[in-house]
Amino acid sequence: MAATSTDIINPTEPVSSDFIKTHMRIDTTNEDDNIDKFIKWARKAVEKDGNITLVQKSVKMQFEHPVTKYYLKFDTQETAIVSMSYLDEDGLLVAVTDSVLHNNSLPNYVVADIPKLGTDIKIEYLATPATDHPIAAAIVEKLVMMFSYNVKVKKEAGLAYKEIIDELGVKFFN
Repeated sequence: MAATSTDIINPTEPVSSDFIKTHMRIDTTNEDDNIDKFIKWARKAVEKDGNITLVQKSVKMQFEHPVTKYYLKFDTQETAIVSMSYLDEDGLLVAVTDSVLHNNSLPNYVVADIPKLGTDIKIEYLATPATDHPIAAAIVEKLVMMFSYNVKVKKEAGLAYKEIIDELGVKFFN
C-alpha cells in the first residue's frame, strides 16, 4: 500500500501563533514567521506519529491487489470518498461506484466489490479532523520543546559569536 496526503490550501492550524506566544511568553513579533513554521512542523509530526489528521487533507492511496477491506491512512471524524478505481484484467481503468465507507468505528475502511484479477486499486478521499481534538495538546508539547531548543541554540550561538567578535575586536584595534 502506498499513500500520500496533501493539506488543503492554507489550513487553519489547531494551535494559533498567539496562543503559543502567550504560552512561551514571547512579546515581540521577531519570531512570528518561525512560530508559524514551527506550528506546521509540530502538527505534521503529531499527525505522522498518531496516524491522524488535524487539518483537512486530500489523501490518495494505492493498493496492488484486491482485499476485503481497504483501511484508510487517517482515522478521522468525517471522510468522503472522492474516487475509487482499479485496472481490470485487460488493463482498462474501471471506476468503482458501489464502494461503502465505514467510518462509524476505528479504523476507518472502505469495502468495494473488486474482481480478484483487478490490480492497481486507487482510492482518493477527503479527510476532515474532529473538532477540538484532544491531541492538540501534543502539538503544544512539541512546540514548547522546539522553541526551548531554538532559544537555547540561539543563545549559545550568540555567546560563541560574542567571544569571537570580542577577541577579533581586541586584535583588530590593538
